[in-house]
Amino acid sequence: MSLIGKALTALAAIWTAASLDVIVESADARAGEIRGFGRSLLSTTGTTQLIVLVVLAVVVGALVEAFIGYRLRRKTDRALLTTLDERWQEVSVAEARVEARSRFLDWRVDDLQQQIDELVSRRDELVEEEHSTLSDARKRVRTSKTRDKLRQRSEGALVVLPDLAPEAAEPPA
Repeated sequence: MSLIGKALTALAAIWTAASLDVIVESADARAGEIRGFGRSLLSTTGTTQLIVLVVLAVVVGALVEAFIGYRLRRKTDRALLTTLDERWQEVSVAEARVEARSRFLDWRVDDLQQQIDELVSRRDELVEEEHSTLSDARKRVRTSKTRDKLRQRSEGALVVLPDLAPEAAEPPA
């Protein structure tokens, strides 16, 4: 509470005490007399006395209500600020968690991409090696088959086809 707030609270307390004293003493005094602090402050009619006492009571009630309302608002404000700070802390922790997860995933993505690149290059090497081995094997098989067939033909008998008659060579009509 600021210095001005404390001063206003002290003045309101003094005013309330003085007003309550005037109200209590005037209520016990004869009609038309407003009393305070053991002496007569004002002599008026009964109606004026009643109006003055009612106004003083209203002012005292307003001051008490303002003081109580101020205290309740301060208490509510403190509770709201505490709740707001807790929620802000929770949001900050959640954002930090998301940021940490994002950084971890970024690092992990880079690491996984590096591993994928290594695996792809290794696969390409193996495919190239397999392809060259397979090509060599095919060439060997072809050459061996060709040699074997040539040997079989050269060792085997030749087939001689008889000459066909000119009538048989023509297609039927």
